[in-house]
Amino acid sequence: MSAFGNYLELHTTERDQYNQALLLQRGGQNEAALKLFEELYGSERPDIISELDYLGLKSTFPQYQEQVLEAYQQLDRAFPNVGEIRLGLARHLSRYGREPEALAIYRDLANDSRLGVFASTLWMTELQTEPMSQEWMDTHELIASYHPENLSIQQQYETAKQRWEREKTLRKDPVYLGKLAAFARIENRQYDAATFKALQAANRKYPNDPEILVALGRYYYHNNNYQASVNAFKQAQKLDDSPDLIDFYQSEINSIRFWQALDASRRALSAEQYAKAMQQADLALSLDNSEPFAHIIKGQIYLAQQEYRQAHQSAKKALTLAPDNSSALQLWVQTYAPDKGHEGEYAALQTLEQAQIEQIAAYAAEVEHLVVYDKLLKSQSLPESDPLFRAQFKRVLESDAYLPWLNKDIAEQLLRLKQRRLADTVMSRAYQQHQDNEHTHAYTLYLSGQGRWDDAFAVVSQSPAQQLTSAELSTYSRVKLEYYRQQIAKQLLRGDELIAFIENVARHDRPTAIVLWSETPFDERAQAEMDAVDIVSLSTPELELMSQAAFDIDNADFHRAIYQEAARRKVLSDIIEQRQSLFDADRLLAENNVEAASEIYLASLNDGVVLSQQRLSTWLSAAPQYIDPVLDIQAQRVFELSNEQIVSSLSLALETDNQPYINFFNNHLPLKPLNAFNYWQLQEASLSQSNDALTQQYSRQALLLDDKERLGLTRVRDIGSAYRDADDNWMTNDIIATLDRIDERQQSYFIVGGEFNNVPGGSKYLTVPFELGIAIPEWDGRFKLRTDSVYLNSGSLTYYDTNIEFERDRVGQAFSVGWEAENWQADLGTTPVGFRYTDWVGGIEGITEWGDVTLRGNVSKRPVTASFISYSGLSVTDRTGITTEFGGVTRSGATVSASWNDGRPYGVWGYLEYHQLTGNNVADNDRTSGMLGSYYNFISNDDEVFSLGGTVFYMGYEKNVNEVIIGHGKYYSPQNYTSLSLPVSYYRRHSFDWTYGVRGTVSLSNASFDAPYNIPGGTASSSSGVSAGLQFYTEYRMSDHWSFVGYVSQQFASDYQPSVFNVYLKYHFDSNWRKARLQPDPLRLYADYF
Repeated sequence: MSAFGNYLELHTTERDQYNQALLLQRGGQNEAALKLFEELYGSERPDIISELDYLGLKSTFPQYQEQVLEAYQQLDRAFPNVGEIRLGLARHLSRYGREPEALAIYRDLANDSRLGVFASTLWMTELQTEPMSQEWMDTHELIASYHPENLSIQQQYETAKQRWEREKTLRKDPVYLGKLAAFARIENRQYDAATFKALQAANRKYPNDPEILVALGRYYYHNNNYQASVNAFKQAQKLDDSPDLIDFYQSEINSIRFWQALDASRRALSAEQYAKAMQQADLALSLDNSEPFAHIIKGQIYLAQQEYRQAHQSAKKALTLAPDNSSALQLWVQTYAPDKGHEGEYAALQTLEQAQIEQIAAYAAEVEHLVVYDKLLKSQSLPESDPLFRAQFKRVLESDAYLPWLNKDIAEQLLRLKQRRLADTVMSRAYQQHQDNEHTHAYTLYLSGQGRWDDAFAVVSQSPAQQLTSAELSTYSRVKLEYYRQQIAKQLLRGDELIAFIENVARHDRPTAIVLWSETPFDERAQAEMDAVDIVSLSTPELELMSQAAFDIDNADFHRAIYQEAARRKVLSDIIEQRQSLFDADRLLAENNVEAASEIYLASLNDGVVLSQQRLSTWLSAAPQYIDPVLDIQAQRVFELSNEQIVSSLSLALETDNQPYINFFNNHLPLKPLNAFNYWQLQEASLSQSNDALTQQYSRQALLLDDKERLGLTRVRDIGSAYRDADDNWMTNDIIATLDRIDERQQSYFIVGGEFNNVPGGSKYLTVPFELGIAIPEWDGRFKLRTDSVYLNSGSLTYYDTNIEFERDRVGQAFSVGWEAENWQADLGTTPVGFRYTDWVGGIEGITEWGDVTLRGNVSKRPVTASFISYSGLSVTDRTGITTEFGGVTRSGATVSASWNDGRPYGVWGYLEYHQLTGNNVADNDRTSGMLGSYYNFISNDDEVFSLGGTVFYMGYEKNVNEVIIGHGKYYSPQNYTSLSLPVSYYRRHSFDWTYGVRGTVSLSNASFDAPYNIPGGTASSSSGVSAGLQFYTEYRMSDHWSFVGYVSQQFASDYQPSVFNVYLKYHFDSNWRKARLQPDPLRLYADYF
């Protein structure tokens, strides 16, 4: 009896447990047996017999195969040539697919005097799993020759001979040979359709063959048909009575179920079905928790739900099992410090070993690029003082990582920070290092985004035109088109030169030439060129380019022909389909099938297709309910949007007053290298908002970029310099006009001036106004305080029907307060205090636009300043000594006016008004008037204006009260007055600071008067004649704060020649960098407000 046997005899409890473990193993309860073994002996067995029993049991667990193999090999080295150890090792090797090594051991032991029979029996058992051949049969014969006396071995030999004879017969059957060939292909991992077909045929002819079922199971598994694979292995397990294959089948089934669960988890994760994904991941881990990929999937599920701590724990478990697994390393880095974003990932990378970083080198490079991008994004200048940034940026510059689009993002941020040289270095290095399609595409978009069409064209021209994607073809064709447009503009090509240029383009780029023809006065050539295209003869890339051309010139019929040809050839690209779908949507929209058209437009936007502003406006005008969905789609893709797309999206938000999206897209504008035209577009869209600050922001940026682009500067100048040196073109002039309008309204100022009115032989008066305007931007307007000091001299007055002459003087002070906003204004004040009569006056006025028509309306009460009597009032004493006061007339009523101009050099305007005139001891009166005018600008630019106009005027009063007598107001009051006038005006800019102008008018008029009101014996009268007028204007910008405006007017008629002279100084509290107005605005007295 062995020492171990003696030990068991002495320790009956241990003996019973040991025997129980052996019985559990024989009964197939291996897990329970292993647990009992380890509870009984711990980590060490008392002798080699118990160790071999333990290793034989532990060998049945796949997760311990390497550990058991190492233990057997250690025993074999310690006790060489011990048959029991060698046999245990052979069985273990055979169990895990290393049959040749196991058979070599059996061969060595087969003729052993003590263990030969046992070894030979195992050898024969192993042969049962080997494919039959003559060598296979010879091996059986050799084993039988070693043990002629052993009946069991001889019986197995006889069985083998019978099987071999049967096998040789079967091999005459093509189906059987196909089965064998299929087995060989399965062993070589060839899971093709021919293999499957052969296995199916074999399974039909030889059903219930475990080998065929195992091969089918492997085929199904490789093709991800996990359930069919499990079923095949289960069926094979039932039909196979080999006890040594029990563990094999169970291991295979568990493995398939493991990968089936992981695949289901991965698919559920992609579909954002997190509960299902987690359930399948847990199932996989219950089958095998030693596979790192299961922990990685579980961590990715946690990460998708932002459960970072659990995700990090899963990554740790995976790394414990596989320290260099790249997916586990990346997950660990991503969840190391999630609250710190890319900086957290960068910090995590610094804790890894170099070998681990090398496993995820591409990802590590991407993280460092993203850290640099984030720092640039948050900076207002290049963070050169940060040594860590300098080191990171240096590595980014020298990196050969394949990150074309991230490099483009970094370069565009550098452009924003005025670091064009560094931006160019980032892009050119990446392009030179790789020079593949993606880097060429990114570099081209980077250059074209800055309007560097020459450089972009050079890059495109060097790119081989093979195997380009539709997006690349689209970009390159647009770059070429814009380059040729720039060449036409730079060279000022016209007429024959332009024709020759486009014909030259057509020789090597016909689609682009077609678009160029469509944009010239020779647009009929575009259609002729398209008609001449033999679509069938076009190559596939040419079909793409022609599709682009048809789309650019909106030729739906030609594009359908391109689409049909591409479909016939089965080379239909996504971009051609997308363009065709947009043409289909246009047609549906025209047919009033708004819902169907909208579905196509939305799908196109989701796919990243650019919808032109015209197409977008047409659609959303017909279907405004889709505005929010459109903005939402664009917001989701904001980082992918082109300059034109983000401008279009923000413009749509502005025009529909969608404040959340206005804020969203505004916040992302700094990420895009927009140009002056883009910001002008935003300026125009923002005019529908009552937000001057936003419009001013766009206008200023547009002017700064216009100045930079026009002068070829590397960075923008200050706004004053850009304004002073602005070019004279339609866009720049509109930007400046918008800025002037906003800045004028937002600036506080102080005015002091004077106006002198003189009627020879009649009244005179002098007015000295003081006005303070206080801008309140948050209320979108200006508060105005004003006072006018007025001195009146009546001149020589003769009381009606007497020879009594007298002259009067009067000094008064008028006061008012007012509010001035963009589209309305209101005021409340007094006539001059100190006059004979003082009254409350005021008014309110509103302005609106309706297309090209501007409408204005007001209601007001104002003094009538025509004479001393009407303005101040007069007292007279009769012969009896009674003094009577009369005069102080005011007019109360309304005015409506309109003007029209659609941008052409001519326009029309007119107004209608009605007022009631009342005074003290003055008869009430009614006044109706109207005027219609037109003009034509022969010259109209920022430096001079020359125009000719024509006006027709009518005025009529109910009563004639123009006498110096109680009851009359002494103001011109004909019952019927008409005039026809021809005004001519010319204004010129002498310099940025000084402008002047002159206006002359010739009039033909006719007036008729009733007899003076309420005066007995009076007679009616009439008059007609020709008169003329001359006015001079000037404005001089004295400094950034002070400006001077002057005005002189003189009327010429046979008996009436009044003159006006007024000047004022205006002080701006904030620096005023605007140039002097080309058409100065003279001083307007409070009494003459609307």
